[in-house]
Amino acid sequence: MPNEILIMIMDSLPAIHVLYSFFCVNKRYHQIIRRYMHQINLADVDPHIKEYSCSTLLPAIRLNIQSLILDDFETFQKILSFNSKTITQLFPYLRHFEILEITNLKSDAVFRDLLLCDESRIEILNMKCNGSIVQLQDQQQDSSRTLRKLTLTLENYNDFLYLLNYMPALEYLDVKAHNINDGEDLYLITSNKFHYLTEFHFILAKMTMYFNRINSLLSLFYKLERLSLNIMCFECQQYIDGYYLIESHNFLPKLKNLIDFEFYLLSITSSDIIIMNPTTAYVIQTFQSEYWLKTGWKIGCFVNPVRDGLRFECHVFSLPFKYERFSFMPDTFLNYKKNYLTVMACCNWINVRFLFLHDVNHRQYSVEFFKLIEKDFRNLKTLCMNKGCSLNDQLIHDRRLTLNTVNILAVDDENMSKDFGKRMLLMVPNIKILIICSRNLMEITNNFSDQDLRIICSNILKVAHSDDNGNLIQSKEYFDYFPNLLK
Repeated sequence: MPNEILIMIMDSLPAIHVLYSFFCVNKRYHQIIRRYMHQINLADVDPHIKEYSCSTLLPAIRLNIQSLILDDFETFQKILSFNSKTITQLFPYLRHFEILEITNLKSDAVFRDLLLCDESRIEILNMKCNGSIVQLQDQQQDSSRTLRKLTLTLENYNDFLYLLNYMPALEYLDVKAHNINDGEDLYLITSNKFHYLTEFHFILAKMTMYFNRINSLLSLFYKLERLSLNIMCFECQQYIDGYYLIESHNFLPKLKNLIDFEFYLLSITSSDIIIMNPTTAYVIQTFQSEYWLKTGWKIGCFVNPVRDGLRFECHVFSLPFKYERFSFMPDTFLNYKKNYLTVMACCNWINVRFLFLHDVNHRQYSVEFFKLIEKDFRNLKTLCMNKGCSLNDQLIHDRRLTLNTVNILAVDDENMSKDFGKRMLLMVPNIKILIICSRNLMEITNNFSDQDLRIICSNILKVAHSDDNGNLIQSKEYFDYFPNLLK
């Protein structure tokens, strides 16, 4: 068979499968497959292929590897277990490295080997680690002079700040931190002047009281051209709106080169501070000042006053909405406003995959609300209902409205009504995964005999019980009602 035909066939296969199949066959094949030795992806491959790659293949072609993607830290350790070298010594020409999940507390060693050493030539790094790297802070480290693009998921915001000191060449930074505590940023950032950083994406997974820390950090990124922020704040002394963001002591006026600004900022005010409750109409006007009109950025917002009259939630966001997750959405979202006029809004929410419904006032969700979700959230996959959610009578009895794209539903409120639970299941006819309290499931399905829900439940692949009584319903009727559950 001609080489051209072989290459066409090989190009249609994952590179690691080509190498596994044809490595060391003969000289002809060795010459052909050299083109597949530069980029190695071991994520989601067969265990036998992974074992062979770690022990034999990667050490043999190590001088050719420029990009390496691993799915977990165990694979990283396995590669090193067959060699006495560090990862940068083993692959001296490595430029792009990813570990998609690190679930133990050895992140310190990984960062030290990959970045904080003179031998590293890595330019692009993507890592997700659940452990802290505090041990690094007790030692003197070398800076990475080559790293230009970094994507990180870290447990602590302070770990992120510490690492920034050793990455002076960064141009692109994408960070997700799980939590942020009180602290002094200028103390943690001592050396990096961020001369090259032009793009920064930041998501904070948990709510924080310390938006000021992020604000002070952003003020240092004076060359930013593109910025993305997804932050939820509580106990705020002042709500975040268009006026607040452009005050002289905040970050936006300092970013003179900023071209794109994408954001979702939720601020929940403190009950200890007396603030005039704003309306949605007032907040959107704050994004119609000269600064915002000059940028041309499209903004949306809505305000949800808390029933006690002392606090309120202020949601402000860029449009189209960039993020896959929208949290704490009340029924008042239905009346959100924009700082621009257009009749085409159908693309504003196509990125949202996960929707978390929560109304601090326990206001009932309406038919109009779910019609908006059905019309504009075209790629919604996961719908999560927080405790206390309820539907109005019209929605309970009108069964025509459905969300056909949703395949995961979480309704784990032990106190939810039977009508609510049944209507939510009927609303998602293509559901594959259900998260629910076992007692509620028995009540909603009338002990697995309700005929209205039988077809929907027969297509469900997994039921996750949010209580400890799931074993109580493992009856014949249960498995007959859910015949396609994965074993």
